[in-house]
Amino acid sequence: MDDTQIHEWRAKCLYAYEDPGISHINRYTASAIIGDERLLRGEILCLLRLFRGRLRNKGMENHVIAPVLMISLMRPQHARIIEGYFDGKELVISKSPLYDFTREEQALLRLFARNLFSRPIVQLHLLLPRSGML
Repeated sequence: MDDTQIHEWRAKCLYAYEDPGISHINRYTASAIIGDERLLRGEILCLLRLFRGRLRNKGMENHVIAPVLMISLMRPQHARIIEGYFDGKELVISKSPLYDFTREEQALLRLFARNLFSRPIVQLHLLLPRSGML
């Protein structure tokens, strides 16, 4: 595996609401990187692409904010939940700890499923913590 493949992030499984009143999107990304607790450059770049792409979609002209919920998968079997939005001035990102999926734990699977399949909150920008941690 060459260096470009190791640092490549692949965006998978986009879920966007058809309702033009809801600008939220859910997505998961995967990389061959062995992650740690730090937010990675590739994760931030994926978020930025998602914000930009969503706000360019037909029907999103009246939206300034496009919240993204992203599940970030990495090696060996780890994942974290990332929520983010750009409010026109600041990029706001919150992340969970990096979770280890090398052991089967129902509680972790439920946590990730609950987040990935959750319903959007209209005023998300009022609820997201600014501390950077979920």
